[in-house]
Amino acid sequence: MRKTLKGLVIGDKWVALLSLLAALFGAFCVLNAGYPKAMSRGEGLLSSEFQKHVMWLIGSGLIYLFISHISVKKLTGFGVWLFVFAFVGAILVLIPGIGVSVNGSSRWLGIGEYTIQPGEILKPAAIL
Repeated sequence: MRKTLKGLVIGDKWVALLSLLAALFGAFCVLNAGYPKAMSRGEGLLSSEFQKHVMWLIGSGLIYLFISHISVKKLTGFGVWLFVFAFVGAILVLIPGIGVSVNGSSRWLGIGEYTIQPGEILKPAAIL
């Protein structure tokens, strides 16, 4: 791996650059799509959807920086536990009362006011 930016592990510079460009393009699209609605609601130029999108981008970037400092051996060991956790979550979705139905499909787990989709956790867990 290549170390740049004062010790931050970036990995392949082209993957990092293309990911950053895709994230910026996505943020621009969210800004462009939410602008008329934000103006009609009196929010100003930046819609609440855009602000939420930027917060997710910042959080994702911080997670990337954190994970990039972990060795591959530790990640693979963590991947087994993540897979078991997500697999159990995918089974819990099928139990009435635990699984939450959103738009007619029961793919969500309700945890307080938040919902998570165990199938989305299974994807990176299966890779690890």
